Amino acid sequence: MITIDANFEGGNFEDIHQIGTNHFCGKVAAKLKEPHLKWFCFRIKGNKGDKVIVDVHYGKNIFPLSTNVKPVISYNRKEWERIKSTQWSGSDPNRQIVSVTIKMQKNIAWVAFCFPYVYSDLKSYLQKIEKDSNIKIETLCLSPQKRAVYLVTLTELCKEDNNKIGVWIIAREHAGEVCGSFVCEGLINFLLSKNKLAKKLLNKFIFKIVPMVDVDGVAIGAHGKDQWPMDFGRDWTENPTISIVKSIKTVIDKWAKTHQYKLFFTIHSPGSWDTNSIYTFSKGTCSASLKYYYEKQHKFMELMEKYSPSSNKIYASRYCEETIPGMSTQLQYIKHNVLVFCLEVSYQRALPNGGNITIQSLREYGAGLAKAIYYLNSEVTL
Repeated sequence: MITIDANFEGGNFEDIHQIGTNHFCGKVAAKLKEPHLKWFCFRIKGNKGDKVIVDVHYGKNIFPLSTNVKPVISYNRKEWERIKSTQWSGSDPNRQIVSVTIKMQKNIAWVAFCFPYVYSDLKSYLQKIEKDSNIKIETLCLSPQKRAVYLVTLTELCKEDNNKIGVWIIAREHAGEVCGSFVCEGLINFLLSKNKLAKKLLNKFIFKIVPMVDVDGVAIGAHGKDQWPMDFGRDWTENPTISIVKSIKTVIDKWAKTHQYKLFFTIHSPGSWDTNSIYTFSKGTCSASLKYYYEKQHKFMELMEKYSPSSNKIYASRYCEETIPGMSTQLQYIKHNVLVFCLEVSYQRALPNGGNITIQSLREYGAGLAKAIYYLNSEVTL
């Protein structure tokens, strides 16, 4: 007997029913009334050797069919691989279906839109690194459902000397954009490594990282983009309505008064078929009082192309000069005169040959980001 459910942390799949021999279907749920229903994650229980077909229904066509986005599968929730037998269909504009065919390698399998990274994964990771002398982990605030929103500080011996350059990084404003969590892990792992450049970074910089912003959305398996009544990534005003956003903003504002705050990053994921890119400001948008701001942006993108790994490359030409009211980047730029970047890190295709990214390649992107930050300071005045 085969059963399918999503009754676990980060699960999202509902109205599940059987439509044929070992053939099931269900739909992606709008957990937060969000219109962009990318994220799904479900569990299959059966027997090793079973051939199972699952049709995942979306509420509307959200991906170009030619891209053939490939979901992932795991038998232990640690190692994940792409599902090769994947077929997309969607002639009806109000319905799109991805059909996955699986030959069970064990009795239980987990299937997801992309590599899951849930709240308990973050807690386990932070517990592994918390004893390092160069790191401090604290609760920045509590979510509405009483989960801790963590703030991770990394600098040499955790001495926040105000002569050091301050860098703020936030991820998972949209719960389903899982790539940001792996990028943050990769950056932190590099900073805590024995690499000589890592030691120089900790000596010169203070990294303040909020690795998971919408912790409740992550826990319930939401995607979160344009969620009702307010998108986490559009609530960055002088008086945010979302309590978590308000708390992060308040902490940054207070910290900036006594430190050399120079860089801000928010990590997202683009439309699932897209490659890595960066949102920046146009030359006309950049303030005349911030000398050479536009040129500094492009220097950073050149460095990202140079130091991003071949496994997860980003090219300097892949940028979009666009500002959206309410974004964290816009507020940090206006309020603190810092260099800001919205990094769009692809779920799916990042390799020059069109291949799919892996968890390791996402972590390698994080290490590349750390290197680009260091050399940006070396080449331009921050």
